[in-house]
Amino acid sequence: QIRTGILQPPADPSDPILMFGLGTGVAPFRGFLQHRHALLKSGAKLGPAALYVGFRHEDHDFYLKEDYEAWKKDGVLSAVHPAFSHDNILQRGGKLYFISDMIEEKPQDIADALQLKTPAKKDVIRKPRVHVYYCGPAKGIPETIQNAMFAAISREEGGGIGEDDAKEFMERLVRLEDRFHTECF
Repeated sequence: QIRTGILQPPADPSDPILMFGLGTGVAPFRGFLQHRHALLKSGAKLGPAALYVGFRHEDHDFYLKEDYEAWKKDGVLSAVHPAFSHDNILQRGGKLYFISDMIEEKPQDIADALQLKTPAKKDVIRKPRVHVYYCGPAKGIPETIQNAMFAAISREEGGGIGEDDAKEFMERLVRLEDRFHTECF
């Protein structure tokens, strides 16, 4: 059965967006970025857009790499963060490498994408503007990413907002304001 997709970009293109796509789950975000490119060409002001992508191997799975680079150059995409789960597996002692690992290693990137590195971060905690999207396999992955986001923004080198504020922020983002959108397969 074919159903209409539930992932839609925010109505206001100046709202920040954070996207997580695993494998073929990057497809809706290609559409988002193409739409943002058309909006930019028509003179619209775009908010920041960060994309985390997960693939098995960089050499033969990182499709759209050139598109991401062009969109960054044009100002459609602010940052792209690729995680390649099966590359360098021996150097990691046989451990796979996922987006959640990248968030843990570089908490400042997620804090930037969530707009928590601003002087008015208390306002951001209480009224987030960012829209977060996940597309990929279910298997507990959206919750794993949410947990990694919480841990990252709690840490001083990430958002530095502490556990209580991080809990409030994530509660608002995921449940109260429904700004964490998922499409799982």
